[in-house]
Amino acid sequence: MREDAAGGLRPAPKQTLYVLDEPTVGLHMADVERLIQVLHRLVAAGNSAVVVEHNLDVMAEADWIIDLGPEAGDGGGRIVAQGAPAQIARRARSSHTGRVLEDFLRTHFPRVEAVILDFYHAAEHLGKLAKALCPGAEAAAQDLQETWCHQLKHEGGQALLTTLRALELRGKRPSVRATWAEEVGYFENQVHRMDYPTYRARGWQIGSGPVESACKRVVGQRLKGAGMRWGEDGADAGAGTRWQGRAVSLIGPEAKLSESGRSPKPAARSPL
Repeated sequence: MREDAAGGLRPAPKQTLYVLDEPTVGLHMADVERLIQVLHRLVAAGNSAVVVEHNLDVMAEADWIIDLGPEAGDGGGRIVAQGAPAQIARRARSSHTGRVLEDFLRTHFPRVEAVILDFYHAAEHLGKLAKALCPGAEAAAQDLQETWCHQLKHEGGQALLTTLRALELRGKRPSVRATWAEEVGYFENQVHRMDYPTYRARGWQIGSGPVESACKRVVGQRLKGAGMRWGEDGADAGAGTRWQGRAVSLIGPEAKLSESGRSPKPAARSPL
């Protein structure tokens, strides 16, 4: 099976479920790369692959990660986190896997100076908490969310976290208390990625919209000329030559890389 995995799995009917238990053990790095390419081809052909693995290269390529732990043996067996690799990386303070994935990003993207949580992702969580605290009062909930967003943007995550922890919850329903605990936990896990005043002072984008727009523009200008036909490696190299300057990892629902000072101004209304 190892020889087949390194050199290419034999053809099988579509919609086959492949289960691999630590297939990278004993493989050379070049063979690990070949294995990853084979897994991508299998999934692209309509199959599914479940891989039990500790290899970071494989984890970073996964569509979905289920992190079991928090420790090994008797100290594990529970689902600590699940989601796309970028989502797991945002759980660095509660997940060993998330911590090493974040370190992996910094190691293999050495120009990354900061890992930023998408501001609008944080704003969505504040909206959820505001609605829980102001049931049936949409205008009041919106005002509360905008107040918190303003503090987050201009004072940073630690200041907002102090505000959220000090909220008066006496007399609130258990469901409201549960939402508060969930959202406070979220900000505790993400606060080290919420130094928005510093990011803005350096001219860095704090929302993913401008980054997505810039990426689309690069692709349109560089890769969609008349008669152009690109393979995966060529397209990656061609797009990469357009990016210069210092990179910042912007973590939101998906991970993206932005370029300092090179993205257009956001067109969307800021939830201030």
